[in-house]
Amino acid sequence: MAESSTLKTRLAEFHQQGRVLLQEQTRALDATIDQLNERDPNHLSPSVWIPMLMLQAVGVSVQSVLALTQERTMAIRDGFGIARSTVETAINAAFISVQGDAMGERAIRHMRRSDGGTLIAQRRLVICTSLPRAISK
Repeated sequence: MAESSTLKTRLAEFHQQGRVLLQEQTRALDATIDQLNERDPNHLSPSVWIPMLMLQAVGVSVQSVLALTQERTMAIRDGFGIARSTVETAINAAFISVQGDAMGERAIRHMRRSDGGTLIAQRRLVICTSLPRAISK
């Protein structure tokens, strides 16, 4: 019985540590987004503002994961898919940023094909999880 109680306590500690790490990551994302905005305030460089929009989407998704993981219930399972696409989006944002403006332009064309252009035209949040597959074609 004591072993079961100790295990539950340890699991609760790990759960809380994971949530704290996610909360810290959202603060780091906000700081990164602010720095990107300072680097390209007029949004002229696609290799800066496309990843910035994607990181905003990552932040929203992390908040969703945090909401789903407030308690250790089956709702945590719903966060798995969100977490996976969040990681993919962050990887895509880094890839676009490192590759430069030409890749940013390709990402814009990809998003326009995928969405009819409304996301870019209105500069809303962008989630682009299939970008590497489209780029490799």
